[in-house]
Amino acid sequence: MVRMYKKGAQAERELIKLLKGKGFDPTRAAGSKGLMDIVALHEGKAYVFQVKYTKYDTIRIRRKEICKLVDLYYRHNPNPDKETTAVYLAVKFRRHGWRFYPVIKLWSLLSGVFDTFELKPKDGLPLDGLLNWLNHQISS
Repeated sequence: MVRMYKKGAQAERELIKLLKGKGFDPTRAAGSKGLMDIVALHEGKAYVFQVKYTKYDTIRIRRKEICKLVDLYYRHNPNPDKETTAVYLAVKFRRHGWRFYPVIKLWSLLSGVFDTFELKPKDGLPLDGLLNWLNHQISS
């Protein structure tokens, strides 16, 4: 368990460096073991990241965790027409690198009956894809 915590903390620090290099102002909630591992500010908007690391080609996420992230998103975005806080599940796959899953898109998984959901790298956005998507959101 301690080893996985170290891998997760290492992934958080790596993501902090990547975000800083892309113009974000990130901070890590070290030892939080809560919903928000990293909070970053960029162009007047807040970005919240729940960070995971896996050595496998897929990762399983519990329904309860997705529900909490979706709840966090809606608590900080009371006006659906103007998103002020974006919430992401950020997964570092050992063989595939970083993938980002917008929580608002994970929300659709909750309509099923399963207790856990399997996420694959192809279902997430790579870092550059995330940045392109964010730029599109900001300019719209």
